[in-house]
Amino acid sequence: MHKSLLVLALLTSACVVPIPETQEMKDARIPVVPANPCESKSTGKCNYINAPVVLKSRAIRLKNRPLPFFRTAKEIEFVDARPNKWVAPSGTLTDGASIPKMFFKTIGTPRSREFLNAATLHDAYCGVGNETLPQYHSDIWQNVHRMFYDALRVDGTPAVKAKIMYAAVYLAGPRWNMPGTAPKVRAVPGVMVVTAPLT
Repeated sequence: MHKSLLVLALLTSACVVPIPETQEMKDARIPVVPANPCESKSTGKCNYINAPVVLKSRAIRLKNRPLPFFRTAKEIEFVDARPNKWVAPSGTLTDGASIPKMFFKTIGTPRSREFLNAATLHDAYCGVGNETLPQYHSDIWQNVHRMFYDALRVDGTPAVKAKIMYAAVYLAGPRWNMPGTAPKVRAVPGVMVVTAPLT
């Protein structure tokens, strides 16, 4: 009996072969949000202009989208730590944050005040229905998703919730290429920017 167990252990251990980690495996990891100066509001950086977002009352239904969309009634801006200005012009279409219904109780509803500003800005750069805006895909997807995290934190979203929402948008949110342009990842002293290669 002991010989059988020894043989079984040897056979199964031979099945465990270390596999070198490929770049694709590294890119698939959940991003770690680095320490960032945008953990709260400050003067000049990490601040909203014209907040909170004001939505028009008329709901707009888009095909294959479960939630109603609304247009913004006025422009909203956010200045991040780089300092880079992000703009959602008047008329930006938003359905709020893309939160599955099963997470409404733990995360919040898509148009919860704590992240509606950040979601609206994010939608201006990569949201359905905003393809004609000059902001749409005007920066690399990594920066747009990072702006979403920074804007959430400045608006008071708790760090853990903001990191969960950032990981969700980073892993399952839209990605796009910007042919012929160099990535516009801006350096901030003491801040590591997590990016994935553009393919």
